[in-house]
Amino acid sequence: MGALEGMEDVDMMDARAYLACAPMDAGVGLALFYVSRAARIHGWFAREHEGRFAAAFFALEGCHATDDAIFRRSVDDDACGRWIGTAAPAATEVRCPLSDAEREELARLRAAFCREWLFEPDDPRDRAEVEAYRRLELPLHPVNVRPVQFRRFDRSRPVWVYASAGIDFDLVLYLKQRLPADRHHARVLP
Repeated sequence: MGALEGMEDVDMMDARAYLACAPMDAGVGLALFYVSRAARIHGWFAREHEGRFAAAFFALEGCHATDDAIFRRSVDDDACGRWIGTAAPAATEVRCPLSDAEREELARLRAAFCREWLFEPDDPRDRAEVEAYRRLELPLHPVNVRPVQFRRFDRSRPVWVYASAGIDFDLVLYLKQRLPADRHHARVLP
């Protein structure tokens, strides 16, 4: 049982996870999890692009298939830090849309998600993963998928994908279009 599945019952959150990676090439293309409550969806994402890595929390209110949806995200990988929202055609700073309890829960879920799925090669606790990548002759990136998780991916294409049961692929696509590719782009929305 994965970390997110185990936490669903604790707080009755319906957590879903999606990861896309190209271990032989670009590394982690996208890693995210989200929880849904009625018309609100919030979660965390991480993305690598050209050797740079960005991560942030996000909140979506309303149906993501309509123009009425309100999308907000943290500027950095900090749910308590600054947030921005879309007000076409620009991004503006907004108050964090999450309650204290939601921020704490998402921070806890993020920690569990990262422990289960991701590692950084500079972290001394992750030496076994670094050695496994070397044995597999895989390049190391700023953030990598733990080798033990490779078995859970659909590896039939160059970009390997893991999607938890019940994942909303339309939501994944919606988020991919609105999340910054790297830290440089994290401060403004497209």
